[in-house]
Amino acid sequence: YLFGSLSYSWATGKRDNAYTNPWGPSVWARDIPPAKWVVVLGTKIPSWDAQVGWQGQFVRKTDRLPSDKYSGGLGSVVGDRFYDQYANDSYNTQGLFANWKPQQAYLKGTEVNFTVDNLFNNNYRPALSGELAYTEGRNAKISVTRFF
Repeated sequence: YLFGSLSYSWATGKRDNAYTNPWGPSVWARDIPPAKWVVVLGTKIPSWDAQVGWQGQFVRKTDRLPSDKYSGGLGSVVGDRFYDQYANDSYNTQGLFANWKPQQAYLKGTEVNFTVDNLFNNNYRPALSGELAYTEGRNAKISVTRFF
């Protein structure tokens, strides 16, 4: 009754010239997320019509950053302000989830989900979020859905 998944995402890219100068050097492309692993482990509990589990996200640091800092570049100061990205440290988040789909006749078609994100209340800056955008702290969500 165990289940799990493992996923990995990775992307890369370069721009043929700086963002503010078509004759500038090649720079890393903007808005390309860092490598990320996502691991899910859980168990089904048939006697309760439920499942519970854990999810971990492991995100690499952001260090491939575009920059318009080159000698003699027209508008490089303005370009740096708008096109440069901010480096982020590696981070990981842990979460728990539970799902209940009752099979009793009067509850059939109902689904209850409960999730806790950022279980350890880590303070980090998500990748590609900018200089001042830190994550929200630990949070819990519950939803009740009725299918008919």
